[in-house]
Amino acid sequence: FYEHSLGFRVHQRESNTVRLGAGAADLLVLTENAKAWPARGTTGLFHLAVLVPSRLALAQALRHLAESRVPLHGASDHLVSEALYLADPEGNGIEIYRDRPREAWRWNGDEVEMATLALDTERLLGTIGGQEAAMLKAFDGMPAGTTVGHVHLRVADIPATEAFYRNVLGFDLITEYGDQAAFLAAGRYHHHL
Repeated sequence: FYEHSLGFRVHQRESNTVRLGAGAADLLVLTENAKAWPARGTTGLFHLAVLVPSRLALAQALRHLAESRVPLHGASDHLVSEALYLADPEGNGIEIYRDRPREAWRWNGDEVEMATLALDTERLLGTIGGQEAAMLKAFDGMPAGTTVGHVHLRVADIPATEAFYRNVLGFDLITEYGDQAAFLAAGRYHHHL
């Protein structure tokens, strides 16, 4: 799934572990554990967010996912980014997204303006149509410059977890969604956690 459907490259394969990326650093390490089971609704990873370097790369990923018949769980415009949401075969959440230029982000003091709006997928796919060479080129995997942009964690106690990431690790609180989520980051990014 990660290699063929998402376009990651295998960097190293061991007996029960595979290291994947987009050519440079490992971005994901999968380790098989025959005793593992899905644990939905518990603390831990909510989703892994893969940051592609351009809008064209996101459009190509969307086209490839559609051609590969990988179901999307959502597609959102967050004002600071555009995102596609899906899950791997075991139900782990995945976001593939691209950032808008930082100068387009709107700040209210130390809080960035974000939203969850419907993504105009037709307009996104139009990015490809405007570039004839890209339209003819087959999907060649995650492009160079792809990174892990952020992770979302499901936690038992948001205030305690937020305090840990702020006071112990030094992240800044960027925005909150009531009592449902806290977005934390370094370097005035929209969020790393």
